[in-house]
Amino acid sequence: MGVEDFTSVTDESFLSYRRGEQAYNFGDYEAAKRNFEEFTAKFPNEALHKVALFYLGRSYEQLQETEKAKESYREVITKYKGDFWADSAERRLRNLN
Repeated sequence: MGVEDFTSVTDESFLSYRRGEQAYNFGDYEAAKRNFEEFTAKFPNEALHKVALFYLGRSYEQLQETEKAKESYREVITKYKGDFWADSAERRLRNLN
């Protein structure tokens, strides 16, 4: 992750995010997708939201759900324009087109 201010992250949201991150790191993309979908729906205002959206897109990519990956990346780009994660999402989106 880039240098971020995560002081607003709650214990509950952090644990929820970590479940998705761990599943992704272990290659369980189906579980990562479920966890990141849950996190992004439940914690739309948390600092980790943009990171979770990005890795939700990556999980969709791994599962060959290309259109959903594109939607996730577009959401990161729209909501967090100019941010490291938006720039990363733009690169992923270009690779999918």
